Amino acid sequence: MAKRRIVTETAIKDTVDDDDTGKINIMKLFKWTIFVLLPLAFIVAPVAIAFAILEDTPATTKRQTVSAADVSRTRSIGRQAVEKLLNAKEQSSLTFSQKDVDGMIALAMRTSTRLSGKVDLHRSGLNTAITLKLPRNPIGRYVNLEFGLNPSSTGLDISHVELGRISITGATAVTVMRVSLNFILGDDEGAKLLQAIRSTRFKGKSLILAFDPVPDLKGRIKKVSQRLGDARDSVALLGDPDTIQIYYAKIVEVDSILAGQRNVSLSRFMGPLFRLAKDRSGFSDPVTENQAAILAMTIYFGDSRFERLTGKVRKGALKFHKAKTRNIKLGGRGDLLLHFIISAGLEIVANTGVSAAIGEFKELLDSDGGSGFSFVDLAADTAGIRFAETATGDEKGALRLQRLIAESPAETLFFPSTAGLVEGLSKGVFKKKFGDVDSDSYKLVVRDIEQRIASRPVFQ
Repeated sequence: MAKRRIVTETAIKDTVDDDDTGKINIMKLFKWTIFVLLPLAFIVAPVAIAFAILEDTPATTKRQTVSAADVSRTRSIGRQAVEKLLNAKEQSSLTFSQKDVDGMIALAMRTSTRLSGKVDLHRSGLNTAITLKLPRNPIGRYVNLEFGLNPSSTGLDISHVELGRISITGATAVTVMRVSLNFILGDDEGAKLLQAIRSTRFKGKSLILAFDPVPDLKGRIKKVSQRLGDARDSVALLGDPDTIQIYYAKIVEVDSILAGQRNVSLSRFMGPLFRLAKDRSGFSDPVTENQAAILAMTIYFGDSRFERLTGKVRKGALKFHKAKTRNIKLGGRGDLLLHFIISAGLEIVANTGVSAAIGEFKELLDSDGGSGFSFVDLAADTAGIRFAETATGDEKGALRLQRLIAESPAETLFFPSTAGLVEGLSKGVFKKKFGDVDSDSYKLVVRDIEQRIASRPVFQ
């Protein structure tokens, strides 16, 4: 019995030892996977994707010249499309000519000098090529996207999609679109939107898109807006709304001090605002503080709808504040204050190319039946963009801007002289004098504006 017990105990011990060894081996394998293979995958995967996407030659180098007519036509098309989509009670259609599409592409390309693109409409379908030029690198300088659209009487028929060397079928592309839209919109809404497209017809050099009405489209858009708002609040891409609120409250405080005064310069508000930013930067990031200050000014002096991007700022008593200071100006004009401050806000939420293009497009629209093209307004737009760039570019520049404006706030620190800049140019006069925005004469005035801005102390 004693011998049997010894044998049994030995067998049990060997079994336990084998189990422990197995556990140790599994743990070693797990650690090796986590600490070696996983980091390696994060390195190899992006490089593999880059090799698949980047190419040595562009699919297109075409860039359209933007005209006032392009901007006006695109705005008209957009309004027509929104009107039809929101109010359709029965099957309806939208028609896009080659000229319409060229205008849209021209506007899109204007937002970045690195973008080029073309869309060709013909009886057998649509072909699109878009190229993004990258800085020099050993893998490839161009990201090319090409896709096509076939005539179809049964919905959307994508002929092909190519991203660099990656090629997928049209059916796969439609599936990806549907899944992506469902993920973004929720509740299978993406599939419903795609199903609303009834046919795509091509007549000469025009695309005719027929669609069924989407039930309660306004309600669906509102639902999507709420989802985006929830995502915005959880991600806080534009910073903490509570920090922006601190600066908004400071503006309200200054407004109470200046109550009753008229024709007040924006710099009277900017002094206390950036003194606060300077003080808070002692224990916080100066770039973050400056960004919050600019967004607070954009909401207060520019357009409260920016709050849709930042999250709720005007809460509590701030929600019911009524401005007591009248006729706040910049460069002696209220409209220039709006151009400056909204462009600065747009620069925070977009990139320089986009916000600069927005100001340029607005002026081109004005030349086509509006108040006329104004280089003065364009100077204010550009100064606003440059101000936001300097205030939020890096810590050193952010601190320097705070110090200059906090110590002796004055418009001449950041706002250029507009003397001699022409404005009120009609479409005909603008075309006769400058041609288009790619002409040498137009670029000469733009360079003059940029030099005026660069001479301001904040930007030196």
